[in-house]
Amino acid sequence: MDLQIYSPSFENGGKIPRKYTCQGENISPQICWDGVPPGTRSIVVMMEDPDIPMPRFLIPCWTHWIVYEIDPEETMLPEGLSHGEIIGSRFRQGLTSYRKSGYGGPCPPFGIHRYFFRIYALDTNLSIEPGRASRKKVLTSMQGHILNRGELMGTYTRLK
Repeated sequence: MDLQIYSPSFENGGKIPRKYTCQGENISPQICWDGVPPGTRSIVVMMEDPDIPMPRFLIPCWTHWIVYEIDPEETMLPEGLSHGEIIGSRFRQGLTSYRKSGYGGPCPPFGIHRYFFRIYALDTNLSIEPGRASRKKVLTSMQGHILNRGELMGTYTRLK
């Protein structure tokens, strides 16, 4: 059974409210989950846009958010999570494609884009130094340690 990931802010496959985008308050939505498997030592949540047209740079997607080292006892990320690499002792935030830590909301240059929130239950802690947790480093560190995963997708079209 997959990890269940959902948001009270939008339905799976539905439109992400403007509040959570570059045209709104640009704050992170609340992200919730359940079904964490036994043996989980940490959780990772990533938000990515695969519809960004960047083939000449060989970028497979635009990374909007990375949260890692989430305690397996946690069941959600709160709305409006502050920016910064370390959020208390609860979890850490990685570097986005904006080259900053913390949430960067949907801001497509044109058309409808899909935003995937993916959750991973790991059998280890990643122990990546704050300020160095890029998408590539997090994905590489997770290899061979994923116990289970889940996915939530929302869409957004930039308003004129």
